[in-house]
Amino acid sequence: MKHAFGWLGGRGGLILLSALSFGLNGQAADYSVIMEEHGFFSYRFNPSYLEIQVGDTVTWINADFTEYSYMYGHDATCYAGTQVWWSTGSIDPGSQSNPITFPFAATFSYEDHTFYSQGMTATLVVKEATPQLPVPATLLAPQLLPDGNFQCLVSNLVAGTTYIMQASTNLVDWTSISTNIVSSSVETFIDNNAAASRIRFYRSWHQP
Repeated sequence: MKHAFGWLGGRGGLILLSALSFGLNGQAADYSVIMEEHGFFSYRFNPSYLEIQVGDTVTWINADFTEYSYMYGHDATCYAGTQVWWSTGSIDPGSQSNPITFPFAATFSYEDHTFYSQGMTATLVVKEATPQLPVPATLLAPQLLPDGNFQCLVSNLVAGTTYIMQASTNLVDWTSISTNIVSSSVETFIDNNAAASRIRFYRSWHQP
């Protein structure tokens, strides 16, 4: 939940604007793991421990230009018992694997099947995707109208969703005064009962 605040001074006293937004919007990310020399006849995956989220993609890059890399290449291979669970296949020096997207949560221990005894082992942890909050709805351009009522703009809206305007006189007890289906990213809100209150607080609940 995110908040955006604004204030308007006027004959009705101080008016507090608060916008709140709820929703989930996960976005996949891309990662790279470097295969490299790490001392004499020693190699490694860098990083050797990586945490990602479901839906993320990993690419392995062979940055080892030693003689043995040219002879055998490098690979990242994960075994389930004696069976191969997934593998990049052999990657030549200066080349990279096809990206692999991980669709479920798990912990993978993997290795270079040729050079595992020379240090090329690693762990990849795939976690459940963490929800990300969208940009919150924001109340803009607040003003008292000539008749004493209140008007503002509600922005950062998503067409087809619902936002609810609520009002309070004490920031504890809230009353829904308007429910609207969004038709554009910015909507105008007018409280035709504001003139009857000495002080009035507002918030917008933007629902997915």
